[in-house]
Amino acid sequence: MASNLSGGAWFDANQANFPNSSRVEDLAPPFREHSVEFISALDEAGATVHVTATRRDARRAALMQRSWDLAHGMLDPKHVPPIPGVDINWDHGSLAASKAAAQAMVNRFGIVFRPSLNSLHILGLAIDMNVTWAGTIQVTNKAGHKTPVGSPHNGADNTTLHAIGATYGVNKLLSDKPHWSSTGH
Repeated sequence: MASNLSGGAWFDANQANFPNSSRVEDLAPPFREHSVEFISALDEAGATVHVTATRRDARRAALMQRSWDLAHGMLDPKHVPPIPGVDINWDHGSLAASKAAAQAMVNRFGIVFRPSLNSLHILGLAIDMNVTWAGTIQVTNKAGHKTPVGSPHNGADNTTLHAIGATYGVNKLLSDKPHWSSTGH
């Protein structure tokens, strides 16, 4: 049945059925409250915060991992484990076509690392956010002390900001530019 063949067209037609959230309110407590406090401190200091992902649908995570694994030759398209509640056929009749369709999904998902099925995003304990500012801002840590935060002017690379986030229980994963979590993983 062609309508359920994996690839870009399948992604375009179906990915909305397995949504990620970008709402801070969808995070699990107490990480939700920690994130709200940290973001509030950033806002008050004059930083711009753009949240791109919070809680991830477990089926979406499985789709992401399966497409990555197939595109990278880690899975045989004839033997991809099923995902409950997801109507998708990974086998396009040839390995090359199956891998190309999977790669199209990897591209559409915007995947840069092999997705985890045990992601803190699934548990609501991770947030992807881009933080930027100009000049030097004064960011208040959890204890109420203001710390000057200058260059580099982004949350991905600024170790001073990472230390302030940790006081709130929002820890930076250095290898993933927008990723912060309860554990730093």
